[in-house]
Amino acid sequence: MLKRIETSQLRVGMFIESLEGPWLNSPLAGRRFLLESETDARTLKRSNLSGVFINTAKGLDAHSPPMNVPAVVEKARRQLQSPVRQRRQREAVAKVLSEATGLLKGVFDDARAGKDLTVAMVAPIIAQITRASLRHSDIILSMTRLKSGTRQLSCTASRFPL
Repeated sequence: MLKRIETSQLRVGMFIESLEGPWLNSPLAGRRFLLESETDARTLKRSNLSGVFINTAKGLDAHSPPMNVPAVVEKARRQLQSPVRQRRQREAVAKVLSEATGLLKGVFDDARAGKDLTVAMVAPIIAQITRASLRHSDIILSMTRLKSGTRQLSCTASRFPL
């Protein structure tokens, strides 16, 4: 069951579904993670988050009686990855997307200049994005939805037929 709690109610063994507050100011990367350490719990408690949504079916409740926290943590750990690992995966995906954006910009610049485009020019980009999508589809989807006015690449297939 999903439940909203105050950050002051956090404790090790809770399964965090989402953090309520500005995403960029979040002290831990991602959402849907198991709160595994007192250090992470203290970090969240000291943050400027307005609240936290927990999943009591996957972790402890705010009003649960004292339990064998290591057993709860181990059970939930099997279901989802830690925030540190999520952050590393997000950084790796960001690198792939950044490289792909640069390569695609070059391809589109060549097309605008009238140069011929080949499948070989875009095959490495496609391979990188495909590998990242297969491993981290949720991260790719969330990151590609984030757009910046200065970094948008707008083109249509009709302008650049391959």
